[in-house]
Amino acid sequence: MRSVSKEWKRNKRRKDKEELNEIRRELASLYESTDHNSLSLDLKNMIRKLEKRKNLILSKEEATWRLKSRPIWLKEGDRNTRFFHKFASARREKNSIWSIKDEKGNVLLSQHEIAREAVRYFQNQYRRREVIFQDALWGIELVPKMFNDVANEDFIKPVSEEELLKAIKSFKKDKSPGPDG
Repeated sequence: MRSVSKEWKRNKRRKDKEELNEIRRELASLYESTDHNSLSLDLKNMIRKLEKRKNLILSKEEATWRLKSRPIWLKEGDRNTRFFHKFASARREKNSIWSIKDEKGNVLLSQHEIAREAVRYFQNQYRRREVIFQDALWGIELVPKMFNDVANEDFIKPVSEEELLKAIKSFKKDKSPGPDG
């Protein structure tokens, strides 16, 4: 069965190559024998038909070669792939956190301790504290003047859990928002 298939492919390729050469000869003779400015409608249609058939044969051949090269590329890879993998590995290594110091100066090495310290640190950063009056005035000056009092109240009120969940659920599952939101 395999030999029959190989023989069929070989014959198909040979026939396509012969047809392609024949189309090229016909096109060359048509272009040489006629004035390009005064082609009849029949000749234009014939040229268009030959060009379309030529492009179809060439695109099939290109697809065949692309499919043939894919297993080799997947097996061997190429220099660019190796380069980008090394680059990504080096970047991941550089951006990894292997140890941190907690607020007491102790060095934490395990990923579990590092994660726990990070959570603790940010919880402390965002915990509500007393509002200093001058800071509140400074913040009020930054609020745009185009808001009326009602809109201003809505603007400065805390975000509800419902609003936060609605915003999170509106994101696409495989995307992250950019700097513009």
